[in-house]
Amino acid sequence: MTKLKVRTPAELISAVPFLIGFHPADSLVAAAVKGARLAFAARIDLPEPGVPDLEARAPVVHLATLIAEQAPEGIVLIGYGDSARVTPSLHHLSRALTSAGLRIIDEFRVAEGRFWSYLCTNPSCCPVEGTPCDPPDSVVATEATFAGAVALPSRKDLESQLAPVTGDDRTAMDEADVRAQRRMAELLKGGRGKERPSPPPPITDAGASAPARVSSTATRHFTLSLFDPSVFEPSAQPLGWDERLRLRAGRIAVREAERRYRTGGRLTDDEVAWLGLLLESVAVRDYAWIRSGVDDWQAALWSDIVRRVHPQRVPAPASLLAFIAWRTGRGPLASIAVDRALDADPGCALACAINAALFLAIPPSSVDGWPMPVGSPARLPGGKTVACPETGQRRAGDKRPAGDKPQAGDNRRAGDKRPAGDKPQAGDNRRAGDNRPAGGRARPSAGHSGRGWHSGHRSRRT
Repeated sequence: MTKLKVRTPAELISAVPFLIGFHPADSLVAAAVKGARLAFAARIDLPEPGVPDLEARAPVVHLATLIAEQAPEGIVLIGYGDSARVTPSLHHLSRALTSAGLRIIDEFRVAEGRFWSYLCTNPSCCPVEGTPCDPPDSVVATEATFAGAVALPSRKDLESQLAPVTGDDRTAMDEADVRAQRRMAELLKGGRGKERPSPPPPITDAGASAPARVSSTATRHFTLSLFDPSVFEPSAQPLGWDERLRLRAGRIAVREAERRYRTGGRLTDDEVAWLGLLLESVAVRDYAWIRSGVDDWQAALWSDIVRRVHPQRVPAPASLLAFIAWRTGRGPLASIAVDRALDADPGCALACAINAALFLAIPPSSVDGWPMPVGSPARLPGGKTVACPETGQRRAGDKRPAGDKPQAGDNRRAGDKRPAGDKPQAGDNRRAGDNRPAGGRARPSAGHSGRGWHSGHRSRRT
């Protein structure tokens, strides 16, 4: 999120469009303050006229709950639109936040280039006719633009940036998609009967409880780091032969796309269609995901792919764009990208996870280090680290000194105090800390079925 200095109500109102990415209309915005900085801004639509009061309050209560969980030091509420629509929703939100123990700094309504305060009754600073808003070329707007922030005229303008191409461009992309499918068939057919490609390094899997329909290993890690980061049981997930061929081709396509957009270029129609088809492989999508960052060219890359790719293949690039936008504080763009993904595939696991993060207002800092290259430890909330068992780096709960890598043949888990290299004998199935005689059979603990997450659980692919 762009950092801006604001000193007056007019400057704050000028800053809001740059914080949310567009100029709000018929909206209710809450700007949260922590210390001397503007921490975040959240926006909801005003309820339509005639909506029952209980239905109108639901999004307001939800917004108040999310804001209270962030524990800001102060809140400024700003309603955009007619008084008849703004006032009831703003007062509902104000009462809910006050009941939660939060301090309301001020409450404003903005309409037709002027603003009014609900809390100030001094006509010398808050006249009855309202106070003019700062002009579009104000100091705050100039600073925000210089910092690279953009404020589009409306949310529809933001949505149009991800709208699918039409006309001749759509026809050209449909033809390119047919060629990409032929190319894929030739790739898989040509790979059969030849020496099989070596499997890529496995991505570790997470073995704790996770929301339904979370499929790929990387998606499980991301979702668990959001909702249940306490337990990680890594295990390799081997790829089939055809999937290895797709992954090998996908790696090449992803790297070329990154190189092209990093240098200001653009993919051809055939390249977009080929990449979109390859991204239907979860392994390829995850490869692109673990390479994603926060650079502007990356958002431009996946925005372009989302617009041009065949509608059936939108979920993967839209999810990647949503993740990048979420990490960089561009919540509205992330929300629109998630909508594009879920419209095409309501069960897309990565899009569902990001949608949950947006709905729950989970800050990107909660998953610092994600996505991570295989072998690199990720920092989770509470200072825990997670890494693959194939590397010499520590897992969550491993209390060995930092940098203490296991030696060859040392298969001990974190907490196993046996001497390094002390392998269990045949028939010795004891775990670390099990002091029973070798050969003793373990029994399920009370209340445990004896079946882990992986036994009996079959994941569904997105």
